Amino acid sequence: MAERNSGCFGLIVAAVAVLALLIFLGGRDADRAGSPDSRKPDPPRLAQAGYFKDSQGNRIFTLEMPPGFSESQALADARRRPYTSGQVTGAYYFDHRTSIPRDGITRAGSFFAANDVLYETAGLSAWRYAFVKGPDGGEQFVDCTRDRESGLCRGD
Repeated sequence: MAERNSGCFGLIVAAVAVLALLIFLGGRDADRAGSPDSRKPDPPRLAQAGYFKDSQGNRIFTLEMPPGFSESQALADARRRPYTSGQVTGAYYFDHRTSIPRDGITRAGSFFAANDVLYETAGLSAWRYAFVKGPDGGEQFVDCTRDRESGLCRGD
């Protein structure tokens, strides 16, 4: 009988330990609930929609900007994108919840086919910003809402 009681006692101790742990962890969340950081949702982030890279290192990115994403943020992001010396990297920034090429870019068979998806596919939204870093390392960045006639912007 003593052995049976000690087994029961062990279960009670384990249950109390688990309950104490749950109360402690729950209390930590309650403490943070009043902190300023816990009330703010995470800000929307830039989302990569499509990505193409060929065997030579030419790349195209299509990106969905969160509301309020600025021109300077787009340029800074574009300059951080991977680049292979002697090749081309293009980054196209679309407004939030617009028609953005995704799989068509990612599954394109060549760099030229990926560009065709961007510039020739009907029904896609025009992008707001375009960035290209060329084979010589030169950069071109355009706000397509201000310079629609630029060769980097979609002519819709």
